Amino acid sequence: MNANRSENFTANKIIPIITKYDYIILRQLGVGSISIVKLIYHIEKEEMYALKMENINDYEIPKLQKREYENYCNINHPYLHGCGNENVR
Repeated sequence: MNANRSENFTANKIIPIITKYDYIILRQLGVGSISIVKLIYHIEKEEMYALKMENINDYEIPKLQKREYENYCNINHPYLHGCGNENVR
């Protein structure tokens, strides 16, 4: 096993746009007050990801998404993509 797997990840990694036709939902991982997290399988990449999506319609969601996005931009961790997570459609 590679001792330093984090070298394969970078903070400036380009995140492609993912549409609902690019993945298969495998199962639900968790539910919050306004969002749900699902385990998905990306067909072309043959990889699994956790996908967070809103599960209610609320006028506050855009404000909350903006705040969460700004928080992700401040994270510097090799296994989190940070900014760019808005590319999931």
